[in-house]
Amino acid sequence: MDRMEGNYKKQVEMARGLFLQWDAGEIARRFDLEADGDFLYVNFFHQRHRVGRRDGVIQRQLPSGWREAGFNAHLSIFDAICREKRGTLRGQWCTINNLGNLHHPGVGENSLYAPYERAFDRRAEDLRRACGEMGGEPFPVGDAGAVLPVFDFLPLVFQFWEGDEEFPPQIRLLWDFNTLDFVRYETAWYIALYGLDRLKTLAGA
Repeated sequence: MDRMEGNYKKQVEMARGLFLQWDAGEIARRFDLEADGDFLYVNFFHQRHRVGRRDGVIQRQLPSGWREAGFNAHLSIFDAICREKRGTLRGQWCTINNLGNLHHPGVGENSLYAPYERAFDRRAEDLRRACGEMGGEPFPVGDAGAVLPVFDFLPLVFQFWEGDEEFPPQIRLLWDFNTLDFVRYETAWYIALYGLDRLKTLAGA
């Protein structure tokens, strides 16, 4: 989502305002971010982003130059770095609705993943290539699977199974059990959407 209008734009403006209340230099030290006098630099799904220290505008780097990032990137990056401390990974994987022992019945992953499952079907090889382009390390379960770096300090597992005569195609995302020490639950959904959209683009799906 690169265009932001209405409520999305207001939420991003609020997030920028909150970021500007923080000490950008301290954020850089806490999260081991590259920084200069104008920007903090953040890798988000293996793509270089920069945060304006004076205006809070986040841009992503493209071959053609820098372009303002969309809603999901803004909210995800701000939530991850505007924190008093960085979380500690547990090294235990779980689904989004079981993060930190929090159970969210009725919040279905199926409805979110369904359009991507259809788009990804019969593209396992393309997905494996796309995962590699996103800095992913192979994960041994699924027709395509990888541990993707959401940030340099927070991983996410992507798994995909192609459909057959008995089962439809399936996506599963697995998160470190302590992910909620890094981002809010709502932000995990923004991260998931951004990651799936990027995989879809890179896989040509």
